[in-house]
Amino acid sequence: MKTRIIFSIYLPIALLLCACSMIPARAQTSLNSMKAAVDRLMSDPAMRYAQLGVHVEEAGSGKVLYSHDGRVGLVPASSQKVVTAATALELLGKDFRFETIFAHTGASKGGIVEGPLVVIGGGDPTLGSDRFMVSREQAVAIGLASALDKAGIRQFKGGIEGRIGAVERATIPSGWIWEDVGNYYGAGHAALNWHENRFTLWLRPGKNPGDPVSVERTDPSMEGIRFYNELVSGPSGSGDNAYLFIRPGSQDMAIRGSVPCCVGQFKISGAVMDPVAFTLRRLQLIGRASGVVRESTDKVIDGLTVIYTHRSPGLDSIVREFLRESVNLFGEALIHGLSINGTSMATYDDGLSRLRRLWQERGIDPEALRMSDGSGLSPRNRVTAEALVQVLQDARKRPWFTVFEQAFPVHDGIRMKSGSMTGVRSYAGYIRGADGSVRVFSVIANNYSGSGADMVRKLRALIAQLAR
Repeated sequence: MKTRIIFSIYLPIALLLCACSMIPARAQTSLNSMKAAVDRLMSDPAMRYAQLGVHVEEAGSGKVLYSHDGRVGLVPASSQKVVTAATALELLGKDFRFETIFAHTGASKGGIVEGPLVVIGGGDPTLGSDRFMVSREQAVAIGLASALDKAGIRQFKGGIEGRIGAVERATIPSGWIWEDVGNYYGAGHAALNWHENRFTLWLRPGKNPGDPVSVERTDPSMEGIRFYNELVSGPSGSGDNAYLFIRPGSQDMAIRGSVPCCVGQFKISGAVMDPVAFTLRRLQLIGRASGVVRESTDKVIDGLTVIYTHRSPGLDSIVREFLRESVNLFGEALIHGLSINGTSMATYDDGLSRLRRLWQERGIDPEALRMSDGSGLSPRNRVTAEALVQVLQDARKRPWFTVFEQAFPVHDGIRMKSGSMTGVRSYAGYIRGADGSVRVFSVIANNYSGSGADMVRKLRALIAQLAR
């Protein structure tokens, strides 16, 4: 009886201790699997001349669960966007909105203003974008028309003037390459932007591989640009392998590569080289402004009569599209947004300086975040896997974390931001283990051999070990 009593008392305790011990044992098994997976990957011929950075921490506690070259600076590609997004949410706030102000210089007579429609750019990257109802061309046109009607203005005889002093005139960040900047994903950011500074080029491929491809039209019409067409038709179903290259010293563009044969039409997207002029021409059509289009480096509104202020979607919405759809333009807009203030011009250098200063204050060595842009498109970026995890860990403590976390794409049931460019594949995000614990991770592969699709498969298999 005595033995039975002792057994009945200690059995729940023993079971509890056993259950508790299973959690770290399971976690240890998962991490052992992770190490084995990394060892296998590093012995893969595709990694013979490659570098791999892996860093995994326990959410909240910051306990390092696994690291392989986690402090080596690597090219992160678009997984770097998590740093830009977190910085913007912290320094600007989730409710921040870009503003574009429409004004004029004097009173109207009979609905006619002798001077220009003045547009003061604030760097809004969403103006004219189809991603947001509030920013579509029709929405902007309706808002401006309503304000003009209320003010009794039928026409601006002085044309349209863009005041662009809020943001530096150089639209392309440091380190972007020639192969990228002519294409839609390489669109630069300016004080005034329209339709994400991109246009559509409609093509007509041939009926057989090797046939020439004709250029039919652009949408919208790109005035003054000539296209030097070097495209050929590729095999049926071969996809978009066409690239647009700017021709230095001109607005002209060369088109190289191939598009699939045997289709009636095929379209590709290019980047607008002069976003300000492009935006003003589009706004002139909806702003009742006839006459010249001109720019000014001014940004003041003193002495102007404000007609209408267009406000972008909130930063929470912009960040969602930025991370889910990987819109590079939005990243550069956020870097400029960090720098915009009432006294000086916003620059990439200043915005990146503010970003590094924030994370240095949070304990991250600035040398671990050697960023040249906000989107990750520059091959000059060097970021460590550990630094990405530290940013993701810090985000969990912030009131805007839900907005941030929900903006992540979901791959294989895992919330993680991917990155890709030639020779680069990366991931950073959050994963829940089989024991219920959340793990924060980053994986970056550089200079591997073979196809990007093969490396994606291998990296996802490695990440899957964290859920075991």
